Amino acid sequence: VEDLTFYDWVHVFGWPGFHAPSVVTVRNATAASHTINLTVASSRLHIYNITLERIAASANPVIALTGVVGAQLNMRLCRVAGSGAGGCITTATASLGVSDTTLQADGLGAGDYALTLGGGANLNRSQVYGLGGGGINALVGTALVASNCVITSIDTLSVVTDIRYSSVQGNIR
Repeated sequence: VEDLTFYDWVHVFGWPGFHAPSVVTVRNATAASHTINLTVASSRLHIYNITLERIAASANPVIALTGVVGAQLNMRLCRVAGSGAGGCITTATASLGVSDTTLQADGLGAGDYALTLGGGANLNRSQVYGLGGGGINALVGTALVASNCVITSIDTLSVVTDIRYSSVQGNIR
């Protein structure tokens, strides 16, 4: 039980590499977020086969991703679960790649999202659930690409919203 700060090029892999359930679970110790700040355009961080969760309700996301345009967080075979208005992941300008991952935010209200994008995102074979609120909020200037996904709903002001072979269970606004 810790609030972690992740750094670029320090990749985190769960063992033994199976999808469900993850052997490694990291739970937030407080209402603060796990922070990731990717400061160089070539920065990359890979998180594979890890469960990140926060049980206590919070206005902060489970993961707060900041950094510069061109930097990227890649998550595969993960589960991110959060309670409260903060949802699961919020990105500033760095981009997010998600594959075979579940983002589940519980206890959201109207206007709260499981995933809030200020940077671009590419989602593949993943689920984004915002129970009581929205699934994805793509802000102005972002690019959202989702393929083979299940998503609660999408609010988008993005420059590109490309949804392929996916199920959106609510509205696309």
